[in-house]
Amino acid sequence: MGYSLGGGISLAVASRTKPDGLILLSPFWKAEPWWVKWLALPVRTILPVSIYPFRTRWLRPEQFRAASTELLPGFNLDDPQVRRSLMDIRLPMVFLEQFRRLSQLIIKGLSNIRVPTLVVQGKFDPVVLPQGTKALIRQIRAPLEYIETEGDHNINQRSNPGYAATEAAVIGFAEQFRMKN
Repeated sequence: MGYSLGGGISLAVASRTKPDGLILLSPFWKAEPWWVKWLALPVRTILPVSIYPFRTRWLRPEQFRAASTELLPGFNLDDPQVRRSLMDIRLPMVFLEQFRRLSQLIIKGLSNIRVPTLVVQGKFDPVVLPQGTKALIRQIRAPLEYIETEGDHNINQRSNPGYAATEAAVIGFAEQFRMKN
């Protein structure tokens, strides 16, 4: 079972091993055009060593509110000091390159997925877009169940509108394996 980036990692692992089943919640992956690998090397030489992801205009604190409430009790995004601390977080570019490599592993391994697979996706997910997940699952040739919930990216958190449907789908899917053992 994997959620978001963990879903991508689970896909890569499941393509090389044979688990009984696979559960993916908002699985991260990015398809890239063929020309990107040729462009990536020369462009990488002129990019900064790291970036500050929380300094961008498109990434707003509201996107973290639901996650921080459950995962980090007491994490107050309204506190100016907390916001400044977020702004100082630096992400090495090599980390982004690892995302590219993971996506490449996923794409290469999709044809090797041969186990029953459940994919749960939030309909309003701004991080892992539903159309991207649908493109991903079209490439899986195993028995597949796709469920789209009314949630956003954090469908694994109780406060999310898609949580109940996610929980029911995961329990229902896992139940088939319990019966076999």
